[in-house]
Amino acid sequence: SSIKAQPEGDFLKIVCKSEQKSPNGRGFKFDTVYTIAKNGYVNVSSNLEKIGEFQKLGKDKEYPILPRIGLRMNVNKKLHTAKFFGRGPFANYVDRLYSANIGMYELKVTDFFEDFQRPQDTGNREDVKFFALHNSKSGLLFSMPDSPNAVSALPWTQDEIGSAKYKYLLGESKSTDLRIAYQVAGLGSASCGPRPKKHFRINPDNLGSWNFTIIPFSTQEEMNNLMQKSIPENFIHKFNNKK
Repeated sequence: SSIKAQPEGDFLKIVCKSEQKSPNGRGFKFDTVYTIAKNGYVNVSSNLEKIGEFQKLGKDKEYPILPRIGLRMNVNKKLHTAKFFGRGPFANYVDRLYSANIGMYELKVTDFFEDFQRPQDTGNREDVKFFALHNSKSGLLFSMPDSPNAVSALPWTQDEIGSAKYKYLLGESKSTDLRIAYQVAGLGSASCGPRPKKHFRINPDNLGSWNFTIIPFSTQEEMNNLMQKSIPENFIHKFNNKK
């Protein structure tokens, strides 16, 4: 709907406001503020609110399932390795957490892609406190200072994955598709059973704000120092014992 640049001292704020509505007038109001510092740090702060009343469907009068709410961006694929502090090392979701412990993990971006018979969205990691993409030297650190988020990084966009019937049809990756999510719905077992339980779904009546900071670094030592500063005390114990 609008984009405005607002210089504030040593910072530049880019304020983006948008609305996404269906023909019946229901949808979302989405505001994002990018605060850019001279040293290259970028703080990203987002707020999401619903527009109108969402219709509840079926005999149980339930909201339609929203798969994910968050932000996505293309990152240079030369930053081919991910190092993160969160749940891993394998993909996990809000209803698939108990075998995925909080820790420090490192893997190639290509390893986030699960080789299912038919390509589909995958690679989610929950409770991520920071996530770095690097090329064994320089890169970008995505730090979640207030609360951990769900993060995934894939060699192809969601549209590319969804339109390919087989993996070989995906072609060569052009960039890394990074998603930092406020909420991701649980998987449930809808392929052969029920949908995700209500407390594992995204409730349009209960949306809010989230933020993260993008920090460039030029050496491995700098990356490791930034990561050490990003881990709060008792974080591992708190989230490994979350029920």
